[in-house]
Amino acid sequence: MKKLFGGLVAAALCFGVATGVAAQTAPAPAPIVKIWNPPSYKTLAQAVIDEVWAQYKDDMAGITFHAKPAGMDKYAMIAGTWLDRVGKASAEDDIMSAEEGFIILDPRYRKNDPEPKYLVIIPLRDQSSTNIGAIVFGFKNPANSGKSGPDYTAIATFLRDEMQKKIPSAAALYQPAR
Repeated sequence: MKKLFGGLVAAALCFGVATGVAAQTAPAPAPIVKIWNPPSYKTLAQAVIDEVWAQYKDDMAGITFHAKPAGMDKYAMIAGTWLDRVGKASAEDDIMSAEEGFIILDPRYRKNDPEPKYLVIIPLRDQSSTNIGAIVFGFKNPANSGKSGPDYTAIATFLRDEMQKKIPSAAALYQPAR
């Protein structure tokens, strides 16, 4: 797994130093409207993300889980690397991946992101391989990384399959982490 990410870190360092990237001021983000309030304790979903994030954060821009919380008919972000965003409504592409099982690749063309990234949205699965939501992986994508859709899809699939082993069911996502 480290081999898949190895070139990204070196490329990011070289890119940042070589171009002399200057700080830019971005417009203030719109307020986050939440449709779900997460429990006060750390959930299994959050613990699974935290574990992967701790290992790969140097190569990633973020990870989020999207699912339908109990009693809701809408999808929400139920865990993620930005805790202040947990609870917001899921976007159409997150829902499409969750409901239809699609893998969506988003190279972020013409996007004004603070740093280049590549998104892969992939179905979230439990131990029985049942689709129970979607995972959004944001990978850092420096201009000279040499990585593309197939590379990021392979990484996302590997990580999803490892995460899946820790998720017994959809309901377990909301249980306290052990």
